[in-house]
This record gives sequence, structure tokens and C-alpha cells, in this order.
Amino acid sequence: ARIGPLDAQFPFYYEEVEWSQRARRAGYQLFTLPSAEAIHAFGHSSRGGSPRVQRWANVSSRRYWRGRYGRAGAKLVAALSTVTVNQIAAPVHDLGAIDKPPRLSWSSVTLPQVLQVAFDPLFESAATIFPPGSTFEWPAALWEEMPAGTYHARLLSGPSCQPVTRWRWQCAAHA
Repeated sequence: ARIGPLDAQFPFYYEEVEWSQRARRAGYQLFTLPSAEAIHAFGHSSRGGSPRVQRWANVSSRRYWRGRYGRAGAKLVAALSTVTVNQIAAPVHDLGAIDKPPRLSWSSVTLPQVLQVAFDPLFESAATIFPPGSTFEWPAALWEEMPAGTYHARLLSGPSCQPVTRWRWQCAAHA
């Protein structure tokens, strides 16, 4: 069965999720390959979280959730995205301006644990990592691709994703 290309009605984000759903409806199975490793050039397509790109991401989000759950579902998802994790509950460790990849570490937490990285402190558009231990070291190849700007990271713990700790730092432009 034909699936078609990515839907251009999604100006930023969600297009691959919507495409994956069409593939499943067409009878295809999607798989992950745990041994595969990819480096995503974090922030390059989003231009460091510019207001215009954030608007595009919001348009895509609303369109995706409305298509999946209707208008009421889209409004509910939008409302929940602002209240699900209490930002004040976790301390912030300000790493300042750094020129080498940060090594983030934390005390043992309830699994699953989720590490998120974003340009904004609300984590509306965040890269998500599922670290197996109690530290995360940025791969050098990823660090070299990260654009200059302020970054925020947070560790969430347990099935309810309770905030454990947060970090903030400024990344200088790479030579």
C-alpha cells in the first residue's frame, strides 16, 4: 500500500509521527534497532528556538493532536503541557558558560528515568534521552554540532516523571 510523503501541513515537528501512523494503518510494521546510533544535530533546524520556529512547532502540535483526538483533545493536551511537571520542585544547577561538553550526574532515582534537553526552561520542545545510569556525558560529535545559546536540562524520575534536578548552561559557538 502507498503511504505518501511527509505531510507539508506540519511546518515543524510531528510530520514523522503522523507519517508513522499512516504507515501502520497501511499495514506496515515499524521497528527500532537498539544497536543503531545516530547523532541528531540538535537545534540546527530549529535555529536555536527562534520565535518563528516555535510558532511553527505550535501549529504542528495543535494540528497533530486535533487530528488524533479532535478539538477538545487538542485543547486538553495544550493545557496539560503547561502543568504536568512542576518546575519549582527541582533545584537548578547553573553551569555557567562552558566550552566543553557537560557531564551531568545525579543520585540514584526511581526508574524509568528521563533526561530532557531544551532551549527553553519549560521544555516545550525537548530532546529526550533515557540514560541507563546516574550520569550522562555528551558525545563529542553531538557537542560540536550544538549551536551557541542557553540550554536547559532536567532529569525526571519514575512512572509519574517527577522532576529530580535541572541544569542550565550557556554554550559558546564552536570554532
